[in-house]
Amino acid sequence: MTNVIMQKAKIPITVIPLPTKRAVKALLKGLIDFDFVSPEWFPVGNVGENHVKTLPLFRGTEYFISLPVNAEKYASLKDVYGNPVGTVAGYSYCDDSKFTLVDFLSGSKLIRGLAYERFEVAILEQRTAEVWSKKLGIPITLLEEHTQGDIVIRLRRGHVSYLPKINQAIDAL
Repeated sequence: MTNVIMQKAKIPITVIPLPTKRAVKALLKGLIDFDFVSPEWFPVGNVGENHVKTLPLFRGTEYFISLPVNAEKYASLKDVYGNPVGTVAGYSYCDDSKFTLVDFLSGSKLIRGLAYERFEVAILEQRTAEVWSKKLGIPITLLEEHTQGDIVIRLRRGHVSYLPKINQAIDAL
């Protein structure tokens, strides 16, 4: 998606594949220029004073998920809060003070963490959870919705001049 958007915007880029946590740190230090986020993931609902956001790329919904055998234990948010919760390292969670984060490097590793009983509940975007569940043959249950929001490109404010071109490309696509 990154390549298609930037080609359409006629902005040359070099893709630097980094694990999520390192990418977030690199963006905040100015070592990379953008990443993908949902403003809903941040406690104040914005992407920060040093960044600007593009038009929405798509809408995402994160859910608390579990193995079917544990689904009844986590019927409501009050059952989740206070427990270890599998999360993607480097992601922001607006209510992370209410549970203990158990960081894993990716969505696929979170699904495996559930299967290996490293934790009984995790947070993952719905489509990501469903894809990895199917691919790995590990059944899951979607529990309570955690967050819902638009996925945008978070761009360093120093590159705000690119924003109109990027937004035009997103709109055209």
